[in-house]
Amino acid sequence: MIFRATPKLNTQGHFGSRLAFGPDGFLYVTSGDNFSNATAQRQNQHQGKIVRIRTDGTAPPDNPFVGNSAWLPEIWSTGHRSPQGMAFHPVTGQLWMNEHGPKGGDELNRVGRGLSYGWPTITWGIGYDDRPIPEATGTSAAGLEQPQHYWVPSIGTSGLAFYNHPKSPEWIGSVLVGGLVSRSVHRLCLDVDNRVVAQEQLLSGLNWRIRDVRVGADGNVYALTDDSNGRVLRIEPPTATPRGKRPATAPSAAPSGEERIPAKSARQAR
Repeated sequence: MIFRATPKLNTQGHFGSRLAFGPDGFLYVTSGDNFSNATAQRQNQHQGKIVRIRTDGTAPPDNPFVGNSAWLPEIWSTGHRSPQGMAFHPVTGQLWMNEHGPKGGDELNRVGRGLSYGWPTITWGIGYDDRPIPEATGTSAAGLEQPQHYWVPSIGTSGLAFYNHPKSPEWIGSVLVGGLVSRSVHRLCLDVDNRVVAQEQLLSGLNWRIRDVRVGADGNVYALTDDSNGRVLRIEPPTATPRGKRPATAPSAAPSGEERIPAKSARQAR
């Protein structure tokens, strides 16, 4: 064991945890708020944070709060409720993540060093009892980051990936987000300032909860369903073809254990 979130809390959910090595060689680890809202803003707790550590579990010296005795040195960012997906942008190298809001307010965040993403002080969601979150002051506040994108109602965000494969020039630069509640893969298009300008849903007609999404070395997108009889789904994105046309040839058979779905037939709405 190289890292343990402290303190240990006796709760039933919102544990995290995604792990990803950054371009800097350090390990980034998400930790949920453990169904205890206030932990996400507490300086002396790992809950509701993203931490950045070396492979031996120690904090790199350039972490934002190293040397400040009020803070745990491993903390990289704060104010996260229930992180679900995490990935590094293939061009900029910046960390992105998504997380569950309460009732509404799922978020896609571009994560920066030492920044707070607001939970529970700001949120675009409400409580499961349809009342405001007790600690929330609204949807924005000074010193707290706004999400890159948010969903109301919630889609139940899960895995996160960037598409950067030459197989599909149309999809390059897209953000792919799994949906447990929407039962879809969401493809988000970004502009030059990394703002979400369009969105489409894939696989929604299948009615399967999507737990994770990845881009394969072959340029196809692979989605994992959340089910007792789970499946790996292979999505074939549109390839370079004459404008306004789609490939007419049938794709090759999927490997054993996969379900193959051409993106052109899975596409629902832009």
